[in-house]
Amino acid sequence: MKLKRYCLIIFLAGLSSFHLQAQDNVAIARLDSNNIIIGDQVRLIQTFMSSQIVPVSFPIYCDTCIAGIEIVKQSAIDTIKDENGYRLTRQLVITAFDSGEYVIPSMPFYGLDSVLLAETEPLFFSVRTLAIDTALAIKDIKEPLSAPITIREALPYIIGALLVFGLIVGSIFLIQHLNNKRKPKSITKEKPKIPAHVLALEMLNKLWQKKLYQSGYVKQYYSELSDIVRTYIEHRWDIAAMEMVSSEIMVALSDLDISVEAMQKLKQTLYLSDMVKFAKANPLPDESSVCYQNIVDFVQTTKQEKETVIK
Repeated sequence: MKLKRYCLIIFLAGLSSFHLQAQDNVAIARLDSNNIIIGDQVRLIQTFMSSQIVPVSFPIYCDTCIAGIEIVKQSAIDTIKDENGYRLTRQLVITAFDSGEYVIPSMPFYGLDSVLLAETEPLFFSVRTLAIDTALAIKDIKEPLSAPITIREALPYIIGALLVFGLIVGSIFLIQHLNNKRKPKSITKEKPKIPAHVLALEMLNKLWQKKLYQSGYVKQYYSELSDIVRTYIEHRWDIAAMEMVSSEIMVALSDLDISVEAMQKLKQTLYLSDMVKFAKANPLPDESSVCYQNIVDFVQTTKQEKETVIK
């Protein structure tokens, strides 16, 4: 009897924790209008709100995923930060060519490892036909309209032209390659080798001098910052960091003798860089400055004084 009571307490505590976490995430969907005429277009606006920025996957739709409803176009995801947290918004333009009542089911928003973060309420809207006035006279059928040449009609000619162009360019490269093989190879001196941490710190200093995020080029700033630390990791530990996602880099470094503080600084910067590049996050200037210092500290902490040098 006591065992059952303990199990019930643990279950209720876990359920309460999940409910509190779910309260931080809210998903809303709304339509510009719930009543349209056949062929009209209406905007479907999806919004995901969270007290803190989290990786989230918006519902994936094709133009025939919802029976009777066609998706004309989708916008990119727009991220806004305000006093309440983060708000991610996407707009879809939809239409329908059959009259009737339609139901757009709940839209789930998933996080990492397919965890359900929130979902919207179902939406309802109706499509009506145009009213026909039978008292008016019937008009003649209009003459056929002239149509421009379509891509499908022009495609064979485009492909033919590309093939001829490719053949000419390929012939030129082949001739140049054969000519280069006949030329004696010039002997060049090997460039001086630079330690990985020295090269990384030089690149970081050049990045700081550009003042990218201060000038509004936030995405370029985080892209270059991420590339610099990935290049340093490749040269320092011979890890293919440029070909890895951030989580794979953290796993690859976890077996090395790196302090917890340095790993945390690297993780924080890589994660925020991913959110800027892929989720259009817009960090504050102080956050961008901290990320730069995080990478400088990471390089200084993990550098090897007598390091194997690179080209």
